[in-house]
Amino acid sequence: MQKKTIDEIIEDISNMEDNQLKNLNEWAIKGEFYEVCQGIKEVLDSRNKKVKT
Repeated sequence: MQKKTIDEIIEDISNMEDNQLKNLNEWAIKGEFYEVCQGIKEVLDSRNKKVKT
């Protein structure tokens, strides 16, 4: 299995709904897939910045 970069992960998950991201994050934490967790955090942070502006 090829390891993806944070940017590739963000691209893959950027269109997911927030509840899907939360479920994916729980799965990633259990599996210790920290790159996925970081990607989810960046997507959610980006969405929160858009809402505030």
